Amino acid sequence: MATKKTKTEPNLLATPKNPNLCFVLFPSAHLTASSAAVSLRSLYLQLEREGDRVIESIQYDEAARRLEIKFEPKGA
Repeated sequence: MATKKTKTEPNLLATPKNPNLCFVLFPSAHLTASSAAVSLRSLYLQLEREGDRVIESIQYDEAARRLEIKFEPKGA
């Protein structure tokens, strides 16, 4: 008897749920200029989609190696 295959959910790790937030994680192991460039390119692509939105804050969490950019809510 064949087993039913379960549908694999897409990995949304790099897609923030908050529409007013863009973020990127830097690798914790073997951080190199090249790996940082990949992370920064990802952030660049996220920011490029936001166009003229006003930035509220930019924060870097060194322990988590997470850089996040918060925008003012749309219509504010």
